Amino acid sequence: MGRNQTRHESSVHTIAVICDPEAAPAEIAGHLCRVLPTLLDEACGGSAGFDLRLHRERLPIDPQGNHRSLIDHAGRMKSRRGWDAAVCVTDLPLCGEDDEPLVADVSLASGVAVLSLPAFGAPRLRSRVTEVMVHILQELLPPVRDSRPTDLATPSLTGRRLPGPFRLVVPNDDGIDAQVVATRGLWRQLAGMVRVNRPWRLWRGLRRGVVAALAFGLLLLINPTVWDLGIDHTWYDLLGISLCVVAAMVVWLIFYHHLWVSKDVGNRQQLFLFNASTVITFAIGLSVAFLGLLVVTFVASHLVLSDNVLAKHFGSPPGVVEYLKLSWMATVGASVVGALGTGFETEEDVRQAAYGRRETERRKQCQSGTPGASDPFSAGHG
Repeated sequence: MGRNQTRHESSVHTIAVICDPEAAPAEIAGHLCRVLPTLLDEACGGSAGFDLRLHRERLPIDPQGNHRSLIDHAGRMKSRRGWDAAVCVTDLPLCGEDDEPLVADVSLASGVAVLSLPAFGAPRLRSRVTEVMVHILQELLPPVRDSRPTDLATPSLTGRRLPGPFRLVVPNDDGIDAQVVATRGLWRQLAGMVRVNRPWRLWRGLRRGVVAALAFGLLLLINPTVWDLGIDHTWYDLLGISLCVVAAMVVWLIFYHHLWVSKDVGNRQQLFLFNASTVITFAIGLSVAFLGLLVVTFVASHLVLSDNVLAKHFGSPPGVVEYLKLSWMATVGASVVGALGTGFETEEDVRQAAYGRRETERRKQCQSGTPGASDPFSAGHG
């Protein structure tokens, strides 16, 4: 997959964007391949063209929990395939100098960079990744870098001022010329981890629970006791009951499927990031599932129930409010059954639904006590 932005084949620079074949890395990598040729051409004043190639494959994961293996792998692929530069896009959350969220490692000599999505945070993910990548790629390609005017005697990435809440540091690490780190720390990385998990898609990985909730919701719709409970409760009561049910489902799923990290993963900050991202991911995901179930139940109530039957039961014709309240009460009961239905999901299925593939692998490493995995956020490259 590529795009040629030049009239002369000899001035085309080939850049590979390497990523896992699914989830956020694949989505962002595809976006970069579409927009970067034009942006790089504009940044270089039309002096060069760019051929962006999207390469999807199962990327290696380092047993020590860092991404040194990604840098080495990208470097080998770049040399073997004759690319001018290569960038790995990963959903691994990493820390750079002084435990700041690591956005990217850059090796100018190898022409390779590794981009970590969680450090970008949740808002404006695509635009922020794109802005940073334009600067990094201009430095990875020597002909482009050397043709650009600069006040520095030796052009260097560390002489750039990056847009947004990012800055450049020079790490004490052989083979890494610069690191891009996020300046707003813990909360930005937490938001980025949740964003990468894509919690609004959680329900798609909990199919047994969803089917159980839908089936039981239809049964509850024809139960007069559910009608009475729904109508008698106030809106605040229904909201409070729903929040309690969602909270209970979050606790059930996390602890039943052993997703809570209690072992030492390096330090308290990393332990907090692990567990907080899990709780928030499930809270958002199950809230979305609850609202979706409520909509389905409300629509089904108009198909299953009869106005005449409800009028005989309540003594007056039902309106939208009555239908919504009894549907809400049915959804509460159905959600509890759906949560129990997730007990039939395998632990691996729930992990895949909640996290990206690479984050799933690393959390399993951490919880299994794999040697060398005690600090899974470390960006150290040994």
